[in-house]
Order: sequence, then structure tokens, then C-alpha cells
Amino acid sequence: MLLSMNTTSNCLSPDSLKAVNIGSTVAYSIILVASLAGNSFVAIIVYKTKTMRKTINFFIVNMAMSDLLFSVFAFTWELTGLNSDSWLIHGTLGHTLCKIVSFATVVSVAVSIQNLVLIAVDRFGAVVFPLRSALIGPKLCPFLILVTWIFAITTQFPVGL
Repeated sequence: MLLSMNTTSNCLSPDSLKAVNIGSTVAYSIILVASLAGNSFVAIIVYKTKTMRKTINFFIVNMAMSDLLFSVFAFTWELTGLNSDSWLIHGTLGHTLCKIVSFATVVSVAVSIQNLVLIAVDRFGAVVFPLRSALIGPKLCPFLILVTWIFAITTQFPVGL
């Protein structure tokens, strides 16, 4: 007798699938809460502590905000998919919200990647030219943060359609 193991879901009983679903829901919920708390604390600490208000820390806060956006949209999307057979809101509003959730996740990933590049450029300048002023100064930092969001939105817009 030849046994075929095409997918692991064929081997799981309904009770096992329910246990996997519950375990995944608990894990995603824990990650969501930890992400919300951790990324919020990063922003609050930099905002409240004057000595932390440096270019590199603003880039880190920007990345924390994009990670927060990713967590809110991606994990809630995944939790909805695990516990419901379809998107919870139907009709035009539901379709629009579905597109917005998908778009927000790809934008947040793009912003995180661009932030890592900006942090690398900032650190490169600090290491290679230690006696010069920073490549990315305090006046340029907010502009670059805004540009990362605009660039991510415009480049990911075709993906979101």
C-alpha cells in the first residue's frame, strides 16, 4: 500500500486543526500585544527623554511606528483569517478595508527597509568621517522620514490595487 503525504493538513484530525488554530491565535495575540507595547515604549522614551532626541533615534522611532503599523494590520488580518472563513465586513466598505489592510502592510515593510538604509548611511558617516558633522543632520532627518513614507506609499500603490 502506497501512502501519500501531499500536505500535512490531510494527516490532521479536526481536533488537531482546532488545537493548531487556538495555538496560532494565542501566539499571534501575544506577538501583537508585545509589539504594541514595545514599539510604543520606544516612541514614548525618545519623546520624553531630551538626551535621546538624536537623528539615529528618530529613525529608530520611525521604524518602530512602521513596525507598529505592520503589527496592527498584519496580525489582525491573520487573526481574522484564522478565526473566520471570510473578511468580517462585506460589500464595498469591506472590499476597501481589505485593500487598505493589504496596502498598509506592504507600506510599513517598505518604510522599515528604507529606515534601515538611512540608519546605515548615518552610521557610515559617523564611522568613516568621525570628525565631520553628521551626514544626516537634525534638520534633514524629519524631511527624510517624510520622504520614506511618501516614497513607500507611491511605490507600493500599484501593489495595493
